[in-house]
Amino acid sequence: MYDQKRPDVAVFIDFENIYVSVRDKLNATPNFEAIMDRCNDLGRVVISRAYADWYRYPRITSALYANAIEPIYVATYYYDKDAGRTGRAIKNSVDMNLCIDAMKTLYTNPNISRFVLVTGDRDFIPLVHSIRQHGKEVYIIGIGGAASTHLAQSADEFVFYEQLIGRQPNASAAATAIANRATELNRLPEPIEEPIAPVAPPPPPSPRTRRLRCAGAGDSSCP
Repeated sequence: MYDQKRPDVAVFIDFENIYVSVRDKLNATPNFEAIMDRCNDLGRVVISRAYADWYRYPRITSALYANAIEPIYVATYYYDKDAGRTGRAIKNSVDMNLCIDAMKTLYTNPNISRFVLVTGDRDFIPLVHSIRQHGKEVYIIGIGGAASTHLAQSADEFVFYEQLIGRQPNASAAATAIANRATELNRLPEPIEEPIAPVAPPPPPSPRTRRLRCAGAGDSSCP
């Protein structure tokens, strides 16, 4: 049994955003095990969901289930309805569904104190602000060079996905500093105790000064 209760954590994954970013920047597929290991370091994960049109990624769902991630299906609509899924796709409503679920969780699960958003989309900045205004912590996991620096700046902590898999983030030093800004600001400086300089005793009076004092006081004990 834990000496101290671990905080409850909710994880929301913008799958298509993270999938495209990892594919374009690292020429790989997302490592969900590494992502969830980092989330488990933050506390007890009680909700973990990934949002996408899973008909387009049928081979990914097994990796999600293996890491206790619930795939949430979000339909994609097409311009050419007659062509079906071979037509030109439009932007789906993944962002909207993720935001609605996160806000529902915020109000219906007050036990959850930490929210993790796996995305680099700056459209989630208002969501981050809303969650933090309710006294919750927000962590962003994103790809260096692909995630919005404004999104990283709005969170309590930004985690580079590359660091989770043991690689160097593909981001400039300035972007890295901005991403870690909140972490540094939340780390309160320790009070510095300045040493008190010793007070030197006053120098003994000269013989002439002593004679003048004695003469003015009329003390018979003075020499």
